[in-house]
Amino acid sequence: MSYFAIQCRSGHENALEQFIQSMDHHWILEAIQKIISPAIVETKINGGVPVRENRKTSMGYVFIKVNSSYIDNRDSNLPSFKNEFYHFFKRIPFVSQILTTDIPEEEVRTFCQKSGLDIDNEEEDAHVIIEANKVHERNKKERLKEVNGADNQGHREYAEALLQQELKEPTCVVEKIERLIQKGKEKGHHIFAQLYYEINQKKEGDRLSLYLPHTFMVQALSYHQKEGTSQQLNNALKSPKILLEYLYTYMKTYVQSRGGVS
Repeated sequence: MSYFAIQCRSGHENALEQFIQSMDHHWILEAIQKIISPAIVETKINGGVPVRENRKTSMGYVFIKVNSSYIDNRDSNLPSFKNEFYHFFKRIPFVSQILTTDIPEEEVRTFCQKSGLDIDNEEEDAHVIIEANKVHERNKKERLKEVNGADNQGHREYAEALLQQELKEPTCVVEKIERLIQKGKEKGHHIFAQLYYEINQKKEGDRLSLYLPHTFMVQALSYHQKEGTSQQLNNALKSPKILLEYLYTYMKTYVQSRGGVS
């Protein structure tokens, strides 16, 4: 079996796959053993109803695995499409490029893994994206303002204690999540290998986008289900900050049971 790549206009990857599968030409269906179009299933949670969508990650490329009897092997070092294959794809309007040279399976596997797909695993885990505003800097400024505005020594000492507490143990769940993931990755806890995040600057301030496998979130919610009600869990899915608190508690409990991250 050999792999070849077809590049479509962006957004037409599914259309190509559907077009091939709808063909009456028996030789096409016989020749193509597998169609791979890397995509990640994402559920975005940023308040309101969670939104689920497929996000293509292959920049328009679709890989097809071709039966060896449809490969031209006259040049043993460079197997390629047979002519009828090339002309079949060339006639499809939204196909922009056909890479007719055989691609080693390992290269296809590596490319797909970077795009979020395991070609050996047909049931891919979905990704969840949780978005929330980061208010740690604002909280620090408010605590500092209280220190500077203290009208007596006792009030000042109390305000300073609150400031130190905010610096050490932030009340902002986004900051807590960010610190825990950083430390967990540094310590090599495998639970954090599945997680990554980015902080984007918005007009209203910094905003977190946390990416995690769907199975990871299910595990975290199952952990909390022992203590909460189904209604509380449903509410968490509509409130990113509540959901982040659930995830933070789950992750912290996990690492503490394995020696902590400090």
